[in-house]
Amino acid sequence: MEISNLILVRQVCEIHEVEWRFIESLTEKGLLKIQIIETEWYIPIDELMVLEKWMRLHYDLEIGMESLDIVADLLDKIDHLQKESRTLRTRLNLYE
Repeated sequence: MEISNLILVRQVCEIHEVEWRFIESLTEKGLLKIQIIETEWYIPIDELMVLEKWMRLHYDLEIGMESLDIVADLLDKIDHLQKESRTLRTRLNLYE
């Protein structure tokens, strides 16, 4: 991945006024992907929306860090069920 598609984590922390530890925790839980180049942490640009989603859940809705894993699992299950529902509707339309 090119460095032009990456943003320094410390810049993101400053801009969004979020603690480094928050991003580190998301990364440890596997909820956010980062890249380490030399000693600097970078967030791929396409991961910014993911970070903002977790920030809204944590800071705006006051969902604890330990609960974000559960929320992530539930969101994955909802996504899977929606895809399955679309597939079943498509198959059903073939028989109508």
